[in-house]
Amino acid sequence: MRRLRLSTVLVLSSRGLRGGPPQRFAPPTPDTIRKTGGAAKALDVAVIGAPNVGKSLLTNQLVRAAVSAVSSKMDTTTKNVCAAITEGDIQLVVVDSPGTIGITHARKVMGISKGNEKIVADPEEALHRAEHVIVVQDATAPGDYIHHRVLHLLHRHSHLPASLVDLVTDRTELLELTRILTKGRVAGKEIKTAQTTIGRLGRAADTISLHSDDMKGKGEEWQNKYRSIVDTPSARVPYSETRRLFADERGWGAFDAVFYASALSGEGVEPLREHLKSLSTARRWRLDENAVTTKTPQSICEESVRAALLDTVPTDIAYRLKPRVREWLEDGELLQIVVDINCDKERIARNLTGKGGAKVTEVSRRVNDHMATLFQRQLFVQIQVKCLHPARDTTKMFCIIVERRDKATLEPLIQKYIAPKSTIISDGWAAYTGIKDLEGDYYLVENHSKHFKDPDTGAHTNSIEGEWMHLKAPQKAANGRPRNTLEPSLFEHMFRRRFKEDDIFFALLVFITKIYDVTEKSKEDVAACPVFTQAVQEEEERENRPITE
Repeated sequence: MRRLRLSTVLVLSSRGLRGGPPQRFAPPTPDTIRKTGGAAKALDVAVIGAPNVGKSLLTNQLVRAAVSAVSSKMDTTTKNVCAAITEGDIQLVVVDSPGTIGITHARKVMGISKGNEKIVADPEEALHRAEHVIVVQDATAPGDYIHHRVLHLLHRHSHLPASLVDLVTDRTELLELTRILTKGRVAGKEIKTAQTTIGRLGRAADTISLHSDDMKGKGEEWQNKYRSIVDTPSARVPYSETRRLFADERGWGAFDAVFYASALSGEGVEPLREHLKSLSTARRWRLDENAVTTKTPQSICEESVRAALLDTVPTDIAYRLKPRVREWLEDGELLQIVVDINCDKERIARNLTGKGGAKVTEVSRRVNDHMATLFQRQLFVQIQVKCLHPARDTTKMFCIIVERRDKATLEPLIQKYIAPKSTIISDGWAAYTGIKDLEGDYYLVENHSKHFKDPDTGAHTNSIEGEWMHLKAPQKAANGRPRNTLEPSLFEHMFRRRFKEDDIFFALLVFITKIYDVTEKSKEDVAACPVFTQAVQEEEERENRPITE
């Protein structure tokens, strides 16, 4: 395949974002947006790099809009984000990709289930339609080398243009870093500098020996391994394999130009944008000239909530939360948005809410600021934290025998025994589908034909399935029971489960007094019973202990 020109972009700073104001962008100049009347031009650009190096910040600056969610934590971007900017006769389509991580990190750290590891494959997927690649590099991180997973992508797609994004604080170090990351060559020529001294004592230095220009110095075993790994898609190559292969490789020697820019402030982004425009070719635009992204407004809002969560709660919690837009209401000039965050444990819900609701309020504020800046309109974002399984932390349980499992049978029972706004979870049995639209209830389905725990909502029926096993055990032990004894058997199981930590006989005595209205004489006789007196005293000593009626 033919080799295209390559360029490197160094971003000076993109840290310190936590709780900060929304990203700001310089408006285009009149000359920039003026149409010349010539043929339409376009360029497809992919942005790749290691995790948390500023790819999303740079993408936002290039298209002058905050379409990619940004946080101070890694793995904020979990899938490719397509953004676009059309100025004059030229359209740039920029794909912001997730950081180059391994499959183990995706599963163990981010909690991504097997078969859903799109985050691992998306960086290479972004290159398939790209005509130019921007490689983002963090110069403030330890080490002066390009990430081995990024090098693997560059070697697999060496026909594409590539860009590098760096975060540095000392500009005097940029030239040396550039020489290393570009292998001392830019636009096919060796970097030349005036002689100078290095260090306090110093010595004359005009060239630096970095890497060989090709792989001829490598052994045959290494070259065979190289060909095997480079011919394999990145998502299918183990993380450790690329790390070993490129352990001695620090840079990429085919860059065409170097740009120094700050993705946070926007300094130096304009020359990069103009460089990309100069590489555009005459063809039809992929997107409408007014479009800034292919993402839906709802998905942008959900990603913005997730980014705010990463900066607000511990990452092990934030990675597993799945914000979902429930309401998107246009009320005149005001846009009202309601986002649900479902938690599978009360502990997580309390952590997310914070003392006095401080944490969730901060998340709402950040999302509100981001969305208002992006959409340029007045809006209100409300975030509701819900605990999917609040009763699983208690000993409460309810069973009832039914002849059928259709909507006509179940709906009256649900309305009679289940409080409105409760969460209802089923295993996806076909007979249950009719109760999906039950008014006043929040309904979740967990499909056992696909998984035993929904990867998005965390819904599962494992707890009640275990209870069903215990319910059936006495029936199996007795080789079945008459139909008229099944209901008492269920009641016994519920009662024993409810009072499993108590003396079951004492609990039964107190329970009887709550059900049956005995006469005054009977009360006196019962009260004289030492066993009952002890049971009542123990019950009175318990604080706020509800008795099931």
